[in-house]
Amino acid sequence: MRLLYYTFIFLFLNLSFSQKFEKGYFIENNGNKVECFLDRKYQYYSPEVVIYKLNIDDSTKEIDLNSIKELSIYDKVIYYKFYVEVEVSGIKLEDLDNEKKINTIKKNVLLELVEDGKIKLFEY
Repeated sequence: MRLLYYTFIFLFLNLSFSQKFEKGYFIENNGNKVECFLDRKYQYYSPEVVIYKLNIDDSTKEIDLNSIKELSIYDKVIYYKFYVEVEVSGIKLEDLDNEKKINTIKKNVLLELVEDGKIKLFEY
């Protein structure tokens, strides 16, 4: 029974923390399009560094967010880089103060293209 328990924990941790790469591309600021395999975690948040592989069997490489202008995982999602104001107020109640002004900073972020048409809709 104990062996089964430890085997289950090991398999769960191994599957949870392994990197999964999907076919996609990124476009550098100079317009160079790099076809690669992108770490799948970019479907969920805007990274500071993009992890990729040129071939699925290669070692991982990194490129800084400031060096790219577009990122896409084929048939799933496209991100565009924008310089925007991002709210940095605390999310914990004890971190909040009595001022009504929200705290923001300007930074480069990847925004997901949700709707493409005459007007584009992006999500952070």
